Amino acid sequence: MKPLIKTLFLFTLILVANSTFSQNFSSAKEMRNKAKELFYKENKKDSACILLENAAALYPKDTVTYMWLGTFYSDLKQHDKALNTFNKVLSIDPEDVYSLTYKAKTCYYLSKYECMENNFRKALQINPNNAGIYYIMIQLHYLTGQYKKVISEVPEYIKLGGDADIIFVYNLMSKALLRQFDKINLPPPEWNPGTKKMVDLNFTKLASPWLEQICASNIDDPDHVLGINRKESTQWNRYTFLGSKESPMEYAYGFYLWDATVIFDEFYGILISNGSKIKYESVINNVEVIKYGTVKNWSIVWE
Repeated sequence: MKPLIKTLFLFTLILVANSTFSQNFSSAKEMRNKAKELFYKENKKDSACILLENAAALYPKDTVTYMWLGTFYSDLKQHDKALNTFNKVLSIDPEDVYSLTYKAKTCYYLSKYECMENNFRKALQINPNNAGIYYIMIQLHYLTGQYKKVISEVPEYIKLGGDADIIFVYNLMSKALLRQFDKINLPPPEWNPGTKKMVDLNFTKLASPWLEQICASNIDDPDHVLGINRKESTQWNRYTFLGSKESPMEYAYGFYLWDATVIFDEFYGILISNGSKIKYESVINNVEVIKYGTVKNWSIVWE
């Protein structure tokens, strides 16, 4: 069989198989349920996407099908496809909050930061009392180094009933980093941290007045704050990260650090130790900015 004829033959077989598969269902909902089973339980992710693509062709106005398809694409890191799919939902229903929120998340992965912010803004205009929007928005603002936005948004999240530990960790880290970035409420240059054992960050057994001011949730495990892949130094309350300039996040969850020590002190809280090197990635005026610095006298000095 010639290559072109063989290709056409195989393509026709795929179309027929997909069409036959789709005919086994009587509704878009049945197709979605099967697709979710394929994607999440059977790990047949490509088949799940094909089934939802067929469902979308059969039911072109069914926004829920498009939303699930966009979610699948996002999980597979096929962000261009996800963006196109969420746009299809919004062309049918411009006020679909789920699609606006997940389109914003998709825009983050595509480095379309203005698009990200616009979609979060529109989602909140439509449904300002949706904690789920804040849940995703806070995480992306943390990942884009917009720490002041994080600490202004967390109280709104709490007010709406949000209680996810990860959000409170981001709040904790944002406040800790901003103190050293902005050179406020820092220990004197000659200060040496103590060597008491690091206590659990538990809401009912708070480590210090400093933590009490910024921690509004039950954070059970210090690993949630300092990262599981840490390298411990000799002092009980110091955690050393051995990444590199090329891969500063290798051991430091939540920080862009290498050759660094993170200190947890009962009074001063979380500090990046003197001599630590830092890489700071942030979005300023919709442009990604990368800066490098070193901690001196407990504050960041930029290169």
